[in-house]
Amino acid sequence: MKKILLSFCVVLLLSSCKEEVKIPANFDYGKIENGSYDNKFFNFKLAFNDQWSVQTKEQMHQMSENSRNTMAGDNHNLKNTLKASQVNVADLFSIFKFPVGSVSGGNASLIINAENLMSFPNVKTPRDYMVAARQLLDQTSLNLIYKKEPYTITIGGKQCIGMEIFNQDYNLTQDYFVTLRNGFAISMVLSYDNAEDQQELYKMLDTLKFE
Repeated sequence: MKKILLSFCVVLLLSSCKEEVKIPANFDYGKIENGSYDNKFFNFKLAFNDQWSVQTKEQMHQMSENSRNTMAGDNHNLKNTLKASQVNVADLFSIFKFPVGSVSGGNASLIINAENLMSFPNVKTPRDYMVAARQLLDQTSLNLIYKKEPYTITIGGKQCIGMEIFNQDYNLTQDYFVTLRNGFAISMVLSYDNAEDQQELYKMLDTLKFE
């Protein structure tokens, strides 16, 4: 099974000595109801294909841990950095075409998370975040090809920075988008290995609206 790798590791904690900010107590992880994900903290909604498999918070947490280990490989310093960063990262929404673990081939997915930027005053724009994210990705054990350099795109009425990455280890294309809101970087990662799944993922992404 192709694992989700980007969304759980593209985080800005580039030094383990950074102060832990943590997710605020009044943070809204959002709710799922009638084929829609609604987040009041960030004021956005997303309609999704209810034939796909939405992950629980516990499942997202476990995938996050597994992906950090895969990304870091034998790099223990990076592994510790990624682990420490999770105190500032909230897994918001995760959906797969098939239940995780039920297929041996490709399993398209859309994952959304948010990272608290309070301890990163130099991150003023989505592009700043994307540049730092790429620097972190370059430290991982993955064989990545950057098919598209960071570019500007509007998603749900918000300006985002996008980047297209091909993961040679998993023969997987991952389209990565970032925007800033309420002191957080919101990341959206679409993963697919064929045109049909790509089209279905973008249909869902096109329903995302920031209020």
